[in-house]
Amino acid sequence: MVMTACHPKFSAAQRIAAFALLDRFVPRSDGPPPEVGG
Repeated sequence: MVMTACHPKFSAAQRIAAFALLDRFVPRSDGPPPEVGG
């Protein structure tokens, strides 16, 4: 996933890009993952 944002809106004056990679998948039926603490 790539998320981008610019400031001011619709400008290239200031831009940030964040990248993410799916590490694992936990089915909802398994309950919350341990990292959530639920």
